Amino acid sequence: MLRKTRVFIMRCLLTACGVMAFFVAPAHPLGPWASFAFLWGGYLLVMVGLGIRLWASLCIAARKSKAVVDEGPYSLCRHPLYVGTTLIALGAGLCFENLVVFLMVLLIVLPVHLAVAIQEEKHLRELFGEAYDEYCRTTPRFWPSFRSYREQTELNLPQRSIRRALIDATAVLAIAPGGQLVAILHQTGVLPAVWHF
Repeated sequence: MLRKTRVFIMRCLLTACGVMAFFVAPAHPLGPWASFAFLWGGYLLVMVGLGIRLWASLCIAARKSKAVVDEGPYSLCRHPLYVGTTLIALGAGLCFENLVVFLMVLLIVLPVHLAVAIQEEKHLRELFGEAYDEYCRTTPRFWPSFRSYREQTELNLPQRSIRRALIDATAVLAIAPGGQLVAILHQTGVLPAVWHF
């Protein structure tokens, strides 16, 4: 229930950001080097975030809500999926070379993930008790701690998890080209901007 609510809220809010990207454009487009830096800086964040999300998704796939998962990315921080999603969202904001979209993403993703993480932790504390409390004492919520890294010894992957990971990865990889296309359409006047900042 909590996951479905979070996903629904995030999709609605990020769809609003996407719509904003189509109709809001910078009054003075970036020069070629700044554009290159924003695009590739954003793409780097998207790729790192995607890697973290894929790793975390596959690590927890068969064990979610069945055990305290404290290996792999979950030994670095308690919510690597949210860290990955945040990096993807911030990278997407940069790829669109649009400060308004970047700030909207920042102001949406961070509070939503923090609120959901707190609720999730409450649920997991009720589910696993002292084992989860100990995990919380030794593992930071979001900022990774590499000194506590533990390798995952085995990986059990349901086919559904692999399919979902591939679909997510395909959608995420379309962000940078999509951002570039919108910028080109704004610059050529094909896609008129309703508001310039």
